[in-house]
Amino acid sequence: MTADNHSELKRKPGRPEGGSDTRDVLLNSARNLFIERGYKKVTTRAIAEHAGTNIAMIHYYFGSKEQLYIAVLDETIKLIDDLIVEHMNNPHADSMRDIITRHYIVMSEFPEFINLMRYLQQNSMETGHDFYLDTVKNRLLPHFKTLLDNMVEKGYISQQTDTNKLCLIILSVFSQPFSVQPLFGGEIGMENSLQYYTGLGEFVADFVEKAIAPDEA
Repeated sequence: MTADNHSELKRKPGRPEGGSDTRDVLLNSARNLFIERGYKKVTTRAIAEHAGTNIAMIHYYFGSKEQLYIAVLDETIKLIDDLIVEHMNNPHADSMRDIITRHYIVMSEFPEFINLMRYLQQNSMETGHDFYLDTVKNRLLPHFKTLLDNMVEKGYISQQTDTNKLCLIILSVFSQPFSVQPLFGGEIGMENSLQYYTGLGEFVADFVEKAIAPDEA
């Protein structure tokens, strides 16, 4: 299935009462289980039971397990992309602080999702790999690079800054802390909590702002 086909998630006319809530619960349950067990080990029955509904609702909203998985990837990545686009379109945005701190707050809700994305990066034959790669290359990265270029043009980032390298660094600090947390986070004082990630976001924002600030006249 191509990336274009993946994005055309099956929907049937009409919607059960409370449908929007049911769809959201299915997405959240599926995300939790896919993160915990991996795509291949999760069944539609397990997702339905976790969500407190039935398999028919999965078929109704998503068509199949694969399309539900793609929807999980799409809507979670969209949370990050929406932050970038909102910041990019805000004429009053004058620093990277807001997007960095909000990113950490958003991802603190499901920090292990970063490792799922990393797994897809490294395994080209896995379900969701092509969709993930297409989404990052053709949506997330162009938006983020445009944001950085706009901030250079406005004078909020030094003209001498290589925005391609800056993009690489910021995307790394967006993901790396969430990747190392389950491995050895305890050894470096990490906590899997909103309070910790909020503080970490502020720390990263301070660091980035100092690094990219224009030279004083």
